[in-house]
Amino acid sequence: MSLLLSYRQVAARTSAEVGGKAHATARLHGAGLRVPDGRVIPPRALELCLEGGGSFPSALRTGLETFARRGGLFAVRSSVVGEDAEAESLAGRFLTLLALPGELEDAVQRCWLAALEALEASGEPSRQDAASRIGLLVQRVAAGTRSGVCFTRSPTHPDAGLIVASFGSCHAVVEGRFDADQYLVRTSRGALRVEASIAEKRELTALGVPDGFLPGQPWRSPWGPTSLHLPLGPHLASARVPEHLRRRPTLDGRALESVWKAALRAADVLGTAADLEWTLAGEQVVVLQARPITTAPAASPLPAGASHTVASPGVARGRVRVVHAPDDAPRFRAGEVLVVRSTTPAFLPMLERAAAVVSEEGSPLSHTAIVARELGIPCLVGVKGATTGLLPDGALVTVDADRGELHTGAPRVARQARAPRDPVVRDAAHLRPDSRRIAASAVLGHALDLEPSLPLTPTRAREALGLLSGRRALAVVWDLGDDQLPRAQQTFDAAAIRRALER
Repeated sequence: MSLLLSYRQVAARTSAEVGGKAHATARLHGAGLRVPDGRVIPPRALELCLEGGGSFPSALRTGLETFARRGGLFAVRSSVVGEDAEAESLAGRFLTLLALPGELEDAVQRCWLAALEALEASGEPSRQDAASRIGLLVQRVAAGTRSGVCFTRSPTHPDAGLIVASFGSCHAVVEGRFDADQYLVRTSRGALRVEASIAEKRELTALGVPDGFLPGQPWRSPWGPTSLHLPLGPHLASARVPEHLRRRPTLDGRALESVWKAALRAADVLGTAADLEWTLAGEQVVVLQARPITTAPAASPLPAGASHTVASPGVARGRVRVVHAPDDAPRFRAGEVLVVRSTTPAFLPMLERAAAVVSEEGSPLSHTAIVARELGIPCLVGVKGATTGLLPDGALVTVDADRGELHTGAPRVARQARAPRDPVVRDAAHLRPDSRRIAASAVLGHALDLEPSLPLTPTRAREALGLLSGRRALAVVWDLGDDQLPRAQQTFDAAAIRRALER
């Protein structure tokens, strides 16, 4: 088998052979949608690397050198078997790197390592089994000037689609780093009806920036003179949006129609409602990737006049924990309301223990919002001042993401969450309702058939969960330290655990 496949070769295979992302991209390419020029590294390449004691396969090295001969900037993305599936997206769990031709081999190795670590942390039984699932997608970077995400079915309005867009590359919109424009799209008698919410866009993400720049360094961007702000990764940085563009809509009517048509076409190819990442190169839509939407449509539209933007519906109550950086994770306790400035993937480990999430910035289509919906956790974005005094650390709040509201103390109207779950499962990890067995098993040692006379530690729980062989199981051998586990044991009684396990 070749270690570097064309889209045509990938389309002739299954997603179980090349990973979900690569297979979907090849299908979109075959259907005539514009996607970045690319090649696919199948899982067999990593298996050969491991079998060779870590030696990079020479055939793959030669293939990458040939593909990159014309130069330019490349993106190396994961394409893991099971990623971007209808049941679970795994959004934001794996690494994407930008690389110049001479950096491709290193970028491939780093993406392999990151995917191995992510799969091992989520319960893969062995490194070799994990390696058999890890493919990569290597693409030339499409340098668009306007980018974003489109859901053909809005997470909060079942009768509409949603487009989120901003200037610059797609990275900031996908990760939820900065505010972006939102366009609610409906079709009526063949014409688009659009409700636009235009954000004040202060920052964007820029590709191909010079190495070693200083914050505030002037930069001649495609949008006009501006300044670089902070590095976000190799060849990627944030930059200030020029003043004249900050309140200007990212998309006009023609661009909106082009993005919407591309998204509908992608949904037709995938056979289901689609989550599309895109960029505009001139006036042409380039589809960066597309995946099935992983959550059911909202039962009813969000009420008009909601105070905050809903990213994931539901109602939850808990103590506020303001987290400024992933390093603050040890301060965060299960059942607290996670309050952050932006919903970047770095906060995903805490998400699985949160009662709810509140973010100052971001959009309903960011990776974190997608995962919050998969986990069934209420999430509000666009809550200005959330980390700077509006929600003090330790305050008791109710996050009503069915109405787009925040209340301090008890809610004004006592209501249950839309889909109440067993408290054992809710406090264990907030997994989807169909994961009750795994969630409950992760909490108490006796539910794992551990020797009751021995203390339950994360290490022993991890070993026992490995025997359950559920890949989702280790999503709940979270960050609980040894000192927290005894308290978690006292929270639940054995009868409740048994009831949950019998479901």
